[in-house]
Amino acid sequence: MPVNNNKNIIAIFTTIHHSALDDVREGFIKQIKINYPEVQFIDYNAEGNVQQANIIASQIANNKNIIGILAIGTLAAQ
Repeated sequence: MPVNNNKNIIAIFTTIHHSALDDVREGFIKQIKINYPEVQFIDYNAEGNVQQANIIASQIANNKNIIGILAIGTLAAQ
């Protein structure tokens, strides 16, 4: 994952790629950009792997530049 020095970052944490989940991601980004064009996004995808989901959750928790999280899918939300 590339390092992003911006302090206005929203993490998007997805359980797995699926067209319905991808639509949620795109709609969320579109709506946030309307009112907050300076916000940047970092995408994470666990690809259905519980270990990977735990690693991603730790990375998000330790990144002090992340101001919000969108969890898409059951695994990511848990």
